[in-house]
Amino acid sequence: MGKSKRHRKVKFGKRNNDLDAFGKSGMKALPKNDRFITDRHSSRFEIFYRTQGFIPEEEWELFLKHLASDLPQSFRFVENSKEGTVALQMFKEKFLSKVTRCTVENEDVIVKIREINWRQTELQSLHNFLVVETACGILSRQEAVSMIPPLFMDIKSHHLILDMCASPGSKTVQLIEMLHADGEALPTGFVIANDLNNKRCYLLVHQSLRRSSSPCCVITNCDASQFPDVFMPDKFGKLTKLKFDRILCDVPCSSDGTLRKNLNLWKEWHVNQAYALHRLQRKIVERGLHLLATGGLLVYSTCSMNPAEDEAVITQILIYSQGMYIN
Repeated sequence: MGKSKRHRKVKFGKRNNDLDAFGKSGMKALPKNDRFITDRHSSRFEIFYRTQGFIPEEEWELFLKHLASDLPQSFRFVENSKEGTVALQMFKEKFLSKVTRCTVENEDVIVKIREINWRQTELQSLHNFLVVETACGILSRQEAVSMIPPLFMDIKSHHLILDMCASPGSKTVQLIEMLHADGEALPTGFVIANDLNNKRCYLLVHQSLRRSSSPCCVITNCDASQFPDVFMPDKFGKLTKLKFDRILCDVPCSSDGTLRKNLNLWKEWHVNQAYALHRLQRKIVERGLHLLATGGLLVYSTCSMNPAEDEAVITQILIYSQGMYIN
């Protein structure tokens, strides 16, 4: 006998005639045919988020317009280093005024194939500068919103920090820089940067260790939801369970907040992706809370706009724990 409907697997991003995007809520079923989805449009996405009601009706069209626009390139100079200060000053003096005066083609103009030497020399020299400084570890290509979570952590040089889902490592580099913010002396704290994927851990080594050149970072390859207890010797040589002063939970998510750069998500988006990840996200946060020192700070972040991955995760944690975890 075949499996009943409730046991059928749902393949995200593909048509599924048994489920609508709202499960069995009785709400209006979403379109189930890929013909409803264009490059930067998804009827399923729009119906779901419009139904949530947290975007004011008068801002809805503006919201969609911004989602359909290209994401600006952003980068960050390394803080608290002489090289970073010099590079930033060089950027301001040599490139900033020239680039802001460049005339960029209107987005409505048809793109034509053209020879490379037709490009504006100001932009080419800026490109070369960015490539060189990135390779030297002076500059990090990082989206502006990605820079925000570490800023909430109030990092001090003595803090023991855990980045539970660290790859690709841009936030980890930020944490390391903040750890070194006091000056030349080595901090007494450190960062443990963890990721489940072995190949991504190699990327972390490049991003966090080779580029930052800090001895205060360790890379681990563990399931964040089951991150093991860490033991360190105290001043008497006795092994004691380590508790972290700061923990960053930048958890795996459906990433629908990255639609502006990941255009394939328009076609692949399905609300079941968020629902499937909710339990894992909650488990990672719960494990983080068990590893957190009394008086410590845990920051939770995602790349998703879905309440099931954001507010609902934190709400479930608060309800389950009654505001307290016993370590």
